[in-house]
Amino acid sequence: MDTERRKAELTVLLARQREEIDKSRHRIKEELSPTHLLKQSIQRNPTAWFVGSLATATLTSLILRRPKVVVKDRKRHGLIFSALKMGFSAARPAVSAWLIAKAKSELKKRSITQD
Repeated sequence: MDTERRKAELTVLLARQREEIDKSRHRIKEELSPTHLLKQSIQRNPTAWFVGSLATATLTSLILRRPKVVVKDRKRHGLIFSALKMGFSAARPAVSAWLIAKAKSELKKRSITQD
């Protein structure tokens, strides 16, 4: 009977130790997680984090800024040049459609003769 009682005590003791080990493991895992460490660091040193983020933002904006665009003065062209430019702009879609149709017909002729 004494051995049965001893086994029961050991079982209870093992269960308690397992619970303590699980709690310790969970606590250590939580303390060493990067999010927890980062949160603690920010809470301990808010000024350093603010200055660091400000410096990082400043350096990034200096490195990635766009070059300054200089707009040159446009030359004024005459009335004839402007009219020709508008005429060519208006004719461009018709000319390109005609050229595409011409190219297609030429390709069809060449593909028929090669077969």
